[in-house]
Amino acid sequence: MSKIFRLYEGGTDVYEGWNDSPTFPYNSTSRDTIKDPDGASAKNEITSIPSPFARIDLIKTAFKEVCKNDIRGLSGNTIFHKMVSDTLDVAEIFFNIDKFNGIVEVINWDASQMVSELQHSNSEGHRYLADALTKYMQLGANASNWGKMKNIYLLNYVKWS
Repeated sequence: MSKIFRLYEGGTDVYEGWNDSPTFPYNSTSRDTIKDPDGASAKNEITSIPSPFARIDLIKTAFKEVCKNDIRGLSGNTIFHKMVSDTLDVAEIFFNIDKFNGIVEVINWDASQMVSELQHSNSEGHRYLADALTKYMQLGANASNWGKMKNIYLLNYVKWS
């Protein structure tokens, strides 16, 4: 069964879409008050954060959670440890990309060019995505350095070896 995560305690109302919250404005301080009933013992990663850059935020949180323990906490088996491990695996692929020639390729996604193409697309979905990406890059220009972002490098799985 799915779980409802809220920035405030109590209440059984189920909302659809975006609604006013009694905990406005939403920021990192209010985000840290969200209690996950499964906590670090969750078996599956969070997947329902409404942000095109949600994965990056999740990984930053995972590193923070793993590093807030002393050195003995680095070898844990929580969902946060798994996410950090997965991230380091991806970093290793980037570092050793020559070994994966024909299996994995790196795609250079030029943010300004690609967002512009999405904005001028005939597809309404592409235009919505461009709007969301533009808003997140502008809102996080300073706090998350999205304003300095030039490119995103994507790993594309080509085939099994």
